[in-house]
Amino acid sequence: MNPRRVSLALAVLTATAVPAVSAAPQGPILDAGTLVISRSGAVVGREEFTVRRGRSGGPDGYTITSTATYPPASPRVTLSPAVELGPDSIPVQVQFDIHGDGQARVYARFGPRRVTLRVVRPGGESARELPATGREIVADDSVFGLYAIPPARGTRQAVFPRSGARLPAEVVDRGTERTTLQGVPRELRHDVLRLGSQERHLWYDQDGRLMKVEIPALSLMAERESR
Repeated sequence: MNPRRVSLALAVLTATAVPAVSAAPQGPILDAGTLVISRSGAVVGREEFTVRRGRSGGPDGYTITSTATYPPASPRVTLSPAVELGPDSIPVQVQFDIHGDGQARVYARFGPRRVTLRVVRPGGESARELPATGREIVADDSVFGLYAIPPARGTRQAVFPRSGARLPAEVVDRGTERTTLQGVPRELRHDVLRLGSQERHLWYDQDGRLMKVEIPALSLMAERESR
């Protein structure tokens, strides 16, 4: 199908079949950065993310917007989520745009009892509901700015909007530990996100800014680029 027609079809479906997520709020920027994504030491992607105070429902909470491109020079896949979080860092709603890997837009709304996922594609749409715990966390194997707000500690349920998967999760605070950032030794705050049998290592500076994410099981690492 002609790419222009695909984009037009997706836009029409989004406008007519799915209630749109409100535009991202233009609250003050709390953080913005670039992550360089590597697999086994080779650069495979790049991600730009921004954290703002407030969300579409009001001034409380946060909104994370991000765009990850693979590969970084001539992108074939672009992943662009917008995640709205409450003041407690629990997700409220997500809009996740996918281009180049099966064009789609995913909506996720988080309620006290259920998570509603709606997927809009040029050929149609689908929806499903998942049981909620009230302590969800949004996860993805290819987007790392999702962790730009340190997640609440304790038992969580991870929801993967692109696949619709969910996993039991736990966030553990390891305190301040020594690591490297772009080859330079650093003392950073270390959180471990356990997703089933897999671990994600989240590293933050003293101001709570995301500096590095590691997924050892996938040989993936995303490091913040120095300005």
